[in-house]
Amino acid sequence: MKSEVLLFVGEALGSYGFPDGHPFSVARQGAFWKEAQKQDLDKQVTLAVPRRASREELLRFHDEKHVSWVETRSRIGSGYLDYGDTPAFPGVLEAASAVTGSALEGLHRVMAGEARRTFQPIGGMHHARRGRSAGFCVFNDLGAVIETLRAQFGIRRVAYVDIDVHHGDGVFYSYESDPDLVFADIHEDGRFLYPGTGFPEETGTGEAEGTKLNIPMAPDAGGRDDPHCRIFDYNSALLPNPVLAESDRNSGDMESAIRHTGRTVGYPAWNLLYYSVLCSLPPSRKEFVVVETGTNLGFSTIVLAQALKDVGARSRVLTVDLDPAAVAVARENVERAGLSGYVEFHVQDSLEYLSLLVRQVPYIDLAFLDANHNYAHVKAEFSIVFPRVVAGKGKVYFDNTSSGGVGRALQFIRRAYGGSMLEFRNCSWGPPGNAIWQPD
Repeated sequence: MKSEVLLFVGEALGSYGFPDGHPFSVARQGAFWKEAQKQDLDKQVTLAVPRRASREELLRFHDEKHVSWVETRSRIGSGYLDYGDTPAFPGVLEAASAVTGSALEGLHRVMAGEARRTFQPIGGMHHARRGRSAGFCVFNDLGAVIETLRAQFGIRRVAYVDIDVHHGDGVFYSYESDPDLVFADIHEDGRFLYPGTGFPEETGTGEAEGTKLNIPMAPDAGGRDDPHCRIFDYNSALLPNPVLAESDRNSGDMESAIRHTGRTVGYPAWNLLYYSVLCSLPPSRKEFVVVETGTNLGFSTIVLAQALKDVGARSRVLTVDLDPAAVAVARENVERAGLSGYVEFHVQDSLEYLSLLVRQVPYIDLAFLDANHNYAHVKAEFSIVFPRVVAGKGKVYFDNTSSGGVGRALQFIRRAYGGSMLEFRNCSWGPPGNAIWQPD
């Protein structure tokens, strides 16, 4: 009797996961399997043994340079496969190959009539591009399936449906100009969530125009109240710098604010950050260390710099961002605000920069950690600045704290470091929430 569902579970597939508290850990398959057995779902499927993809199979979608890069990092067993989301570890090549190999094995079994559907709890690595890893995805098993359908089974026209909360950018942009790949993706709006893509106007290019459908949904879509506590009808004089108010001039609601500025944050969140800085600066001196990772297009930088100017500081905000384009925009906005003399920009990985900074300064008065919302990255940034913040009796400021990697990192920080944590869960960031930590 033909099986309805083929389920891939096993050690090879379960080894795909990242170390050191990463949100995508090796515990994922085990958690799935435990719950599946609890609900007797294991009795309703045919179990299949995972297998690894060959190098030839990986190269159907990925380029030679990328596969070789993963092979090298797997041997070394450390570093990152991308810009900081996807760590390398010993055996990452084999683990990632098992994800793709299992997907291809499932495809072959379906095409042979052995099952109608196939499922694997570790799969769907839709952020990986042909030439690079991204977003916890080393190899793109979905792209390999599409290319195998074409190369081995002669099926040129393929329909791809993606219901993950994140946009499947690795699939979309790889086939954006391919009219034979029909693409439909429903996901959280990229203005609020990684990877920041998948907008309705992205319908394909060239001959493929009209073959792609992106449906972005608002955060918490489904009838619940909007959690973003942002006020639009306010006295612009309340903000610390007029450029901040100017950016809201044509915005009367969240949607228009995002359309005009690309940001969810505004009044009163800017003021919370501003007064947090003022309350962190000892009145006994005029030289302070205020550091920011990530620039928020320069708007949060303006808030920090304005605070230094207002107390007559002889210091600059030290801000670092990995993206040169983001730094260029931030420079322009800071210049418009008349605060260029109070900011020092750096284009660098935030972990590298902070590691150098703490060797040069005896204390940190305020650290605004916002370069990367990945759980492991937030933890790493905090661990670097922690001794200097304690030495200066300073504060650490976080945003986007209501969920995701930042929210999980705050739980860890409470347990591991103690101190006092004050949270503002409805503060207008996307996702919402700000938090201020200070040592006991």
